[in-house]
Amino acid sequence: MTNVSFADNQVYFEAGGPEAEDGKFLAPAGIAIDQQGNIYVADTGNNRLQKFDKQGKFLAKIVSSEKSGLLVAPRGVAIDREENIYLACTDKILKFNKASQQSGSFGSHSADDGNHLANPYQMAIKTDGQLLVADRSALRLKVFTKEPKFVGYFGPQHLPAHVIAPKGVATDNQGHVYITTEDNHVYKFDASGKNILLRFGSYGSKEGEFDRPHDITINHQGEIFVADSGNHRVQVFDARGKFITQFGQVDYLGGLTVDLQNNVYLVDSGNNYVLKFNSRGQQLLQFGAKGTAGYL
Repeated sequence: MTNVSFADNQVYFEAGGPEAEDGKFLAPAGIAIDQQGNIYVADTGNNRLQKFDKQGKFLAKIVSSEKSGLLVAPRGVAIDREENIYLACTDKILKFNKASQQSGSFGSHSADDGNHLANPYQMAIKTDGQLLVADRSALRLKVFTKEPKFVGYFGPQHLPAHVIAPKGVATDNQGHVYITTEDNHVYKFDASGKNILLRFGSYGSKEGEFDRPHDITINHQGEIFVADSGNHRVQVFDARGKFITQFGQVDYLGGLTVDLQNNVYLVDSGNNYVLKFNSRGQQLLQFGAKGTAGYL
């Protein structure tokens, strides 16, 4: 086993570790792709982040030391243009630089503080580099700088709570922001968050309907992919919200993301797999299996 200590907090990036089996998962939740096509999976039940190459071969992982216990139930993961890694844990966001060294941690326990994170989940990077965090307990999207520093809330202030209680969040190349919400809708905002540009969806199981949409991602052609968790499928829409196709049949959909070739990666949290599809739903890859809980 090799590892690199991350200064005083003793978080390390390594090629092996105790207890949890490399390349296996326990209720994974979030997923992200870096510019080289490497795949990062928030292995929630094993309290770690695993890294794989584009063929699904295990490369490394980020874990907590037994002393620090920093990584607790990580659920969301995001990577910015400088390849900094952001990992959403139970009540905080951990930041790691390109060299996989911890470079920041934010989130406070004060309910009166904008930095308070009670239940951070999915995240997305805006075109200006700011981090959007779906904090489900706060029923809002919070905005942080790269430093990181809390700068405010995203979205119109007058909308009802179910609209600004996002589950999933994504951005496109033009800076638009998309969210999935508790009322089974997809919303598209301009970059400022002041204007709703698109709204579609309703409760149900037909084409264009949702049941607890968990996450959302946008490919480089502007197509919208929604993890329709309650209906065990991924739905695909054009940039105007018109239904294109659906695929999957996944036990419990976690996060999803796309690569530069418009392939779609999704997490099957129920069966502990990562699945890769092309943009029209042809499965290209599957890896993972149920693994042993570790790093508690």
